[in-house]
Amino acid sequence: MAMSRNYRTSIPKSATEIIEQSFENGGKKKAFYVLDGEKVGSRQWEEDGTLFYEDGIRNGKKHGREYNFRTDGEDSLIFS
Repeated sequence: MAMSRNYRTSIPKSATEIIEQSFENGGKKKAFYVLDGEKVGSRQWEEDGTLFYEDGIRNGKKHGREYNFRTDGEDSLIFS
């Protein structure tokens, strides 16, 4: 899936990825991201490796942009 030019992640690039779930093929299924001991976001992928969901988190609550990526290659901004 190609990200649209409107896509801007709320997850800092310096955050550490922690994989919560994997597919049987070894690919990532679900991960969360931590920065300075705080969870700052999460992502979920399809079995083929396509990102389909992302959200930002601050102080334990959703914060920033939340995306549900569609199969037609466009992104659907849920909350900003």
